[in-house]
Amino acid sequence: MIRRAMVAKLKPGAFPEYIRMHENLWPELAAAIAECGIKKMVSFEDEPYLFLYAELENEDAYDRLAKMEVWKRWGETQPSLVELDANGNPQVKWIRQIWNFDARGRFDGQP
Repeated sequence: MIRRAMVAKLKPGAFPEYIRMHENLWPELAAAIAECGIKKMVSFEDEPYLFLYAELENEDAYDRLAKMEVWKRWGETQPSLVELDANGNPQVKWIRQIWNFDARGRFDGQP
């Protein structure tokens, strides 16, 4: 399993809407996420920051998802929620995994 994580920053006051949208995730988006090989997505918050953790079947899962129409429509709803960069894209920072503990006895720093 491939693990990925990222951080994004919410705009002031956007947290309730972020929660509402994710509690009402579009079924077609959930299907697309699974179809692309994204097995798990978990969000954590420390307002205004979001931390997203995901487990992927394959390295290109996010690239495949980014090309899907439903993901593009979902993305159109996000500019009111997250801080954008100079190009109008959500400001996100992918974070490198450096260590992993598995209670089954495996320790590693592999991504």
